[in-house]
Amino acid sequence: YPLEGDPEAMSLFMVKTGGSVLGAAAHPKLLEKDKQTVKDIIHSCWPAVTESDPKDANALPFVADAVIANPPAQSLIHICEALGIPLHIMSPRPWYYATSQFPHPM
Repeated sequence: YPLEGDPEAMSLFMVKTGGSVLGAAAHPKLLEKDKQTVKDIIHSCWPAVTESDPKDANALPFVADAVIANPPAQSLIHICEALGIPLHIMSPRPWYYATSQFPHPM
């Protein structure tokens, strides 16, 4: 399901703020600039787990049994709680969590 917002802009925001509330508070100009992107993402999370894909004309309606989410999709913890389904939050970037196959670049 396509979440709203520009993924490149959100990634840049996360890098600049460290992906934390304190990091965002330290950069108020970035926060103001990206507030609408964050709102768009948050507002698109409910349909992402309760509706069919709007870009697929043949998609069947569904409600998710579980959610695997990227950390910027902040509202999903509340949505999963409301639906009574499990939530697993993980980053898709291997450099955050080194493995033997993908060692940390630093």
